[in-house]
Amino acid sequence: MDTLSAPAAARAPEVERLHARIAELEAALHVSESRCDTLLSQMAQGVVIYDATGQAIAANPAAARILGMPQEAIVSGQMLDPAWALFHEDGTRVTGEAYPMMLALHTGHVVRDLVLGLAAPMSTTLQWLRFQIIPQFDPGATTPTQIYVIFEDITAQRQAEVALVAHAETLSHTNAELTRALRLKDEFLAMMSHELRTPLNTVLGNTEALEEEVYGPINDQQRHLLGLVIQSGRHLLTILNDILDLARIQAGHTNLELDPIELEPLGRRVVQFVQAAAQKKQLKLLCTVTDEVLDIHADERRLIQILVNLLDNAVKFTPTGGTVGLEVTADREQARIMFTVWDTGIGIAEADYGRLFQPFTQIDGRLARQYEGVGLGLTLVRRLVELHGGSISVISTPGQGSRFTVSLPWSSEDNVVALTTQAPLTHLPTWTQAPRVVLVDDHEPTLTLYAEMLTYQGCQVTVARTGAEAVAHVQATHPDVVVLDIQMPGMDGLKEIQRIRAAPNSAAVPILALTALAMPGDRERCLAAGANVYLAKPVSLRTLLTTIQRMLAPPSAAGLAQAE
Repeated sequence: MDTLSAPAAARAPEVERLHARIAELEAALHVSESRCDTLLSQMAQGVVIYDATGQAIAANPAAARILGMPQEAIVSGQMLDPAWALFHEDGTRVTGEAYPMMLALHTGHVVRDLVLGLAAPMSTTLQWLRFQIIPQFDPGATTPTQIYVIFEDITAQRQAEVALVAHAETLSHTNAELTRALRLKDEFLAMMSHELRTPLNTVLGNTEALEEEVYGPINDQQRHLLGLVIQSGRHLLTILNDILDLARIQAGHTNLELDPIELEPLGRRVVQFVQAAAQKKQLKLLCTVTDEVLDIHADERRLIQILVNLLDNAVKFTPTGGTVGLEVTADREQARIMFTVWDTGIGIAEADYGRLFQPFTQIDGRLARQYEGVGLGLTLVRRLVELHGGSISVISTPGQGSRFTVSLPWSSEDNVVALTTQAPLTHLPTWTQAPRVVLVDDHEPTLTLYAEMLTYQGCQVTVARTGAEAVAHVQATHPDVVVLDIQMPGMDGLKEIQRIRAAPNSAAVPILALTALAMPGDRERCLAAGANVYLAKPVSLRTLLTTIQRMLAPPSAAGLAQAE
């Protein structure tokens, strides 16, 4: 007995060690399983584990939550019911071999980021899921022993993406509509400019011709009435120009031409613009420019427009016998120059300051308001000031007056006296030899007006009413200058210019584009086509004759700009 039991006794320690190792491995396995269970139970993604036959053997709580069924139902194969269905993103139904689990089971490959729509029984919408399918292999095995199907609900993300795409399409459609609306607005403004400028040109031109006594002497009463017509016509032109200027600025089509401007002469000029209106109301006009300010770099035409608008308002809103002034001062420390237009007028309540610079808004906006205007002047002023990098402010007291201050960038380096510009002609020009003019316009009143005025001033005028006539007359008469409208029937003015320039015997003839087209780019198109000078209607007799005289002057003496 002792002999037989000896080997067993010798093996006892080894068996104990083996049992201990087994217990140790079981404990480790238990810990690993516990960790795995904890991980699966805490995951936000759903996990379903399949065996090698495609049978679900486990599912975590997230899978049950995402799929909306108990874990036991997932394991029992309830999702294999035909009432459940998966769909590809293109809307086609997923068939058996294309199921996420089957893909990995048959190919042994990992499947990443597979997006499918899940249709549950009785549901009218798809639940969108993103799948990651991972096959697990035993050592040495070539086919998976388990498949881990991991998925997350991306329905909300998908809906957001669809909504984003729909929103982008809506924005694209809206942008297209806005672009179309802007194009239509530009076309309307161009049409309005042409249709208003053309009759205004005739009204102002004929009135000026009468005032100049082109058609015979007039008495004082007639001169007074003609002055009222001219004043009203110019007021309409100012409104039209303000509307077009504001449209150009809003569309980003306004570029400044910055040059040195001598400020003392500028001050005198802008005050003269409102002199007649001020005298009519017996207003005192003052202008002071500080001695330390000589020049500023700015767009002279736009700066004049700013100051004249402010002075016009000051004169308009100042009662008879009051005072209106312009002050120009500088702040060297702040590198600013201030143009202050002040008056002793009706003033503005502080509560109304915010409305001052809104388009088509007037403080006195009642039907029975006392003051004319459409409420664009200050809006345009603010935009032009901002284009110069400046600002505008107002201080006012009702019943006592207002002070509008325009602050623009300035430094002492700007104090370089500008070259004196040529003074405008005060008399209509005379010719040593009668100029030959081909005048082209399809608007009969305008054609008649300019033909008579030019003939009266000693020009030899040949008229044309179409582009073809214009080209033929130029070839036949070899004129000294061609004055043509741009918007013409059949052949437009741009094509006329090109045809004239293409012919060797007329390639160098001076061409004046005289047109009611005054929208952004019109000037550039005319000059690019070959015109020497561009003038926007209405154009006065004096301006037309002076421009023709400069075009015919020798190059050394002309100093001709390409646009007046």
